[in-house]
Amino acid sequence: MVIYDDKKFKKNVYTNRIIFSFSLIFMMVIMPLLFILFSNVLFPWRFSSPLTNIIGSIFIAAGIFYAFISIGDIYFTGWGTAFIVNPPKRVVKSGVYSQCRHPFYFGFSSYILGLFLVNANILLIPIYLIYLFVILIKTYSEEKSLKKKFKEEYEEYAKSTPIFIPIKKYIKGRCPSIFFLILYFFAKPLLAIIFRFKIEGREEIPDENFVVISNHGNFIDPAFVMYALNKYIRFSVSENYYKRFPFLMNVGGAISIKKHEKDPGALMNMIRLSREGNITGFYPEATRTWDSRPLEPKYGISKLLKILNLPIISIRMKGNHLSMPKWSKKFGVSKIEIKIKRFYDPEDAIRFCLSMDVSTPEETYKDYSGIEKYLWACPKCGSLKIKGSKEKIECEDCGFSLTKPKIKDLWKYHDSLSDKVNLPLKDFAKKIDIYKKETGENVKIELTDKGLLIDDKPVDIKTVIMDGNKDIHIYINGHLQGYSFENTNALMWKEMIKKVYGL
Repeated sequence: MVIYDDKKFKKNVYTNRIIFSFSLIFMMVIMPLLFILFSNVLFPWRFSSPLTNIIGSIFIAAGIFYAFISIGDIYFTGWGTAFIVNPPKRVVKSGVYSQCRHPFYFGFSSYILGLFLVNANILLIPIYLIYLFVILIKTYSEEKSLKKKFKEEYEEYAKSTPIFIPIKKYIKGRCPSIFFLILYFFAKPLLAIIFRFKIEGREEIPDENFVVISNHGNFIDPAFVMYALNKYIRFSVSENYYKRFPFLMNVGGAISIKKHEKDPGALMNMIRLSREGNITGFYPEATRTWDSRPLEPKYGISKLLKILNLPIISIRMKGNHLSMPKWSKKFGVSKIEIKIKRFYDPEDAIRFCLSMDVSTPEETYKDYSGIEKYLWACPKCGSLKIKGSKEKIECEDCGFSLTKPKIKDLWKYHDSLSDKVNLPLKDFAKKIDIYKKETGENVKIELTDKGLLIDDKPVDIKTVIMDGNKDIHIYINGHLQGYSFENTNALMWKEMIKKVYGL
């Protein structure tokens, strides 16, 4: 058994970040400014012109951008940095590293050239040539270290990729998109400000490729997981969400999958991406929890993890549900505790992330507006005229009310509702497909103790599911069909249908 020193691990991480940040600031800011100051004092004659200023500004912007992308590519794909402070743990052959082997130094040299052109001091010309000479020596020195560490893999990469000038075709490969790098750069410090994170177990993250699983309580859970692991993770996302938010899904590297029906093409795609070195992520529950209690894992997740045959990083998040419950429209702040543990057995990994330790029974919500989507009937009289507000839940018929109830009390009340609803249930619904496009067709739906009727015709049901909180998807005669109800609650219909059919 390996025993990790968490304090030592965190200290090493922070030390590396400080050294890397200082090195970057020194190289990109302090040293160039010192050279410019020195040249202006020693030799004040300049040859500046509008043309040199424009060209210099272009080189500065392009150099910073290219250097930034190179740092992002090697950080998320090589799990290291472009400097010797934190050497990469994997060879990066995609992104800007598909164009040349040392893109950071190319971007840095372009940035320095731009600075010198804007300053336009003739003495900076020999200084820039010395700069280039030092950079070339540094690249060749790093080449020796990389060839020694990665051996044949790096040798093959070096044969087909130039060392310094990016003349090869750009290949995205397993690198994140440029939009992701920009979003991550701004979003990570923002998340740290908004949420109070407590993260344990980062020392469990292996230096080899792995797969991630996590419990699911918030629609931005992928951001929380990437924040905790500092890795680019390609999560599986249901096809209907992927098609509703294509740009955001592509930026995040999401993998589209038909969650509620067989999708061998998507599964093969996940296996291929994992074997190519991408970190893939899954939610065993396949949907968000309504009340922080973990849901049953979907069939086939354990089998897929066995096929991937990779170390499994299991994430147990507590408090993520509180910032935006599935029934709520309001986004808030919460304390989020994240525990990370490495497993090799899929069943153990799933049990860890879906244990009741992720629930928050003693907590209360900051706002109960919209909770009628979850507590869809009065626990006292069974009336559907129940409404949530800032601090209270009230029934319009019998006067029953709850003031800032704890989540464990809501569990008790919710679990009793299906016994208080009298059948038959009747309503009108608009047919929708699973991509949220209304068909325009209204139907009459009725649920009796014998089964479901649509337009007075009995239907054969395989299962009933919900992705969001407004409509249900029903497998009817082998076809997945969505329904959005006019007057009643979708979760009520789902739970009552499951009760009648024994699903």
